[in-house]
Amino acid sequence: MMSSNREEELVKFIVRPENFDTALEISERFPQAVRRLQSKFWSKLEQRLEKVMAQSPKEFKGWECDLTEGDTRTDYFSISLTPKTSSSAKRYCCPCLQQRTDASKFQLFYGIVWSEEVSSEPRIAEYNALKRKVREDLKLTNGEGWWVGGTLLPDCLTKPETLRQLSRDDSLERLQADQLVGLFKDTRELLEKLNQALLKK
Repeated sequence: MMSSNREEELVKFIVRPENFDTALEISERFPQAVRRLQSKFWSKLEQRLEKVMAQSPKEFKGWECDLTEGDTRTDYFSISLTPKTSSSAKRYCCPCLQQRTDASKFQLFYGIVWSEEVSSEPRIAEYNALKRKVREDLKLTNGEGWWVGGTLLPDCLTKPETLRQLSRDDSLERLQADQLVGLFKDTRELLEKLNQALLKK
């Protein structure tokens, strides 16, 4: 948080006649800059995941990276590792990272998600095994609506400290990619068993 002295100095600097026009232009363009950093985050995250998957094709056989590019002002901006059979499946589960709504400053949320909202959980052993793994072993306990289980992450894409990080380097993208890949590796066998069972239903 900025100190009161620092804040006063900054305000004095902005209102000087020689600085004010530039400061005004920056304030008008700042929302665009924030949205650009958000888009850059998702694009670099996709590139990172695709690179990791290309380097280890056996580990990711049958899976692909899927970026949903919604409006960055909504909560439909997400990336997932999706089974390649998804086009023929009625529904399936996969690892996913998404941003929440503007009200949460686009806080990141990740876990195992359904391809569609589920009103009632399937009563099959494959699903119960996955749910136990996700909620009990991995502690991804927030399971509602679309999610088998997930959790909120500390990063919010419009918080000042996150924006500073996004403008400096791609360390957040690397961190989130590694985390999503780790979740995939922890659950791949159970995901494939469940998704295969769902194809037969």
